[in-house]
Amino acid sequence: TSTTATTTVSSRNVSAYWTFDGTIADFYGVYGGQLINSAGYTSSGSTTQPYVGHGRALSLTSSSTQSFLVSTPFFDLSYTSFTIEAWIYSTLLTGDHGIFGQCQCATCENQCFYLIIRNSRLYIDFTSNYLSGSTTLSNGTWYHIAFVYNYETRQQILYLNGIQDAVKSSAQPYQGQNGSIHIGSTQVYSTTNYYNGFIDNVLVTTRAKSSTEILRDASLMAYYSFDLPNPTVDSGPNGLDGTSNNTVTVTGYINQAMRILGTSTSYFRAYGFYQIPYGITTNKPFSMALWINPLSISNVAIIQMIWSTSSSSCETLLVCIFAFDLLYLNGESLVEKPFRERRRLLHESIRCIPGELVFAESRTTSNIDEINMYLEQSVKDDCKVIFFACFIRNSNDDKMIKHIDNNKHSNLILNDKFFHLNRDRFNQLNKVQLKEARQQSLKEIKMWSIIYDV
Repeated sequence: TSTTATTTVSSRNVSAYWTFDGTIADFYGVYGGQLINSAGYTSSGSTTQPYVGHGRALSLTSSSTQSFLVSTPFFDLSYTSFTIEAWIYSTLLTGDHGIFGQCQCATCENQCFYLIIRNSRLYIDFTSNYLSGSTTLSNGTWYHIAFVYNYETRQQILYLNGIQDAVKSSAQPYQGQNGSIHIGSTQVYSTTNYYNGFIDNVLVTTRAKSSTEILRDASLMAYYSFDLPNPTVDSGPNGLDGTSNNTVTVTGYINQAMRILGTSTSYFRAYGFYQIPYGITTNKPFSMALWINPLSISNVAIIQMIWSTSSSSCETLLVCIFAFDLLYLNGESLVEKPFRERRRLLHESIRCIPGELVFAESRTTSNIDEINMYLEQSVKDDCKVIFFACFIRNSNDDKMIKHIDNNKHSNLILNDKFFHLNRDRFNQLNKVQLKEARQQSLKEIKMWSIIYDV
């Protein structure tokens, strides 16, 4: 008499999602865990930031054997397709460092699963059934990582930043029938390996995500459809919901749209896009796409971004991103030039460097050389008029403007008389911008650099 064991694969998808936003809970309320050996979270003012701009990330130190443990209920990954995704920020890459693991038997073939960094590369093993990544990782960099096991095609696939990094065919399924989930530590035979750095937004689901889905999760920061019933909700993978004030929902190009009324109190705002300014400063690509139906096409700012470590305090301006485009310089039209060329010309005329805004500290200074030194270059002769506006919201101080004209300068208090006497030097947009800055409720420093040819 012979006996045949039959394994039935469940078609029901099961998911767990740990945001690590200062909580040990699973987003779906099922697979809550515990911090091991005083593991913690990134601070709210961390200079590295979690990848997702609100909340925190899990912070682990390998020398303290810290990790995150989910012991109950059992999450069954055996004999099925599954996908594991996470954002990681490593500060130690040599040797083995555990990211995610589940183990029934550390020495049994296909019964101990671990996803680790092995000598600066991603590495996954079901025990004697492994796949190694092809890309060398760098310390101090956020990466989106994903592992997909497709039970139907018997494939193991590693992804890095949404791009396939390695693939293995004819891979037998993981067969562990019990075992806790470990995040930040893994059992590799008789050795436990610990992670050093940050881990954020760990997602596990019992289906094989497509390459398109993985790329979307890795690269899409946010998607705002502005559709009812929740027009400010982010439909992307990161949940960066926004807020709106004094806006109207109208018929859009696709479903609904948000109408901005063109006043200082009408706007949509969202927070947490750290990777976009990070990409700017490190010359990494990014793109923005939207449908617009402007009621006015004269001097309209569509998107403005300021890099800050807090949504309510921007006292340090880390990166200056201009809210306008340079279309004319010395009477020459730049409209037909590529955007990158226009931006290059803009930065050649004036450059804003990282650091604290110091104009408020030198409001009685009467030395143009000090301003030139702050800019790290001389003001160009062909850039005849430059205005710097520094605002500290909720401050009772007068708002100060630095005015440079033909190698002369003066400190000017913002008032209506000044606008009246200098209307040929100010256009209406800048007047509105300056007044809007005085009306905002949040404490924040902003700066506009307006370049003219007069």
